[in-house]
Amino acid sequence: MKHSREHLVPMATQVASQLQEVQKFTGYSEYVFPNQRDSSKQMSKNVLTNRLRDLGYPADMMSAHGFRSTASTILHEQGWNHEVIEVQLAHLTGTATSRSYNRSIHLAKRKKMMQEWADYLDGLKAKA
Repeated sequence: MKHSREHLVPMATQVASQLQEVQKFTGYSEYVFPNQRDSSKQMSKNVLTNRLRDLGYPADMMSAHGFRSTASTILHEQGWNHEVIEVQLAHLTGTATSRSYNRSIHLAKRKKMMQEWADYLDGLKAKA
């Protein structure tokens, strides 16, 4: 986690299932997505962006980080609470003083949001 902050990430049932499948292939490493050359290290952050380029997406159209933007935009358009979305994305909100008093992580709301997000994505896949 960036800046060595703890961040709990609620997962949809679909994600848990997919991670169990991935573990069959990468369970030899402590990382879900290990580095191809050294499994004691994590996969490079550039791998996803490089795969997007291989699929034909130019840099000005999509990046790996762009998936976070897309999710944030759609979740906001769906009416989810701004602070809940920001906490899910591990963004700091408010002033340093307000953060020192308000340490809420909205876990129940984030769990519901992530399950509905996964269901939404499944719905898109079904339409394709």
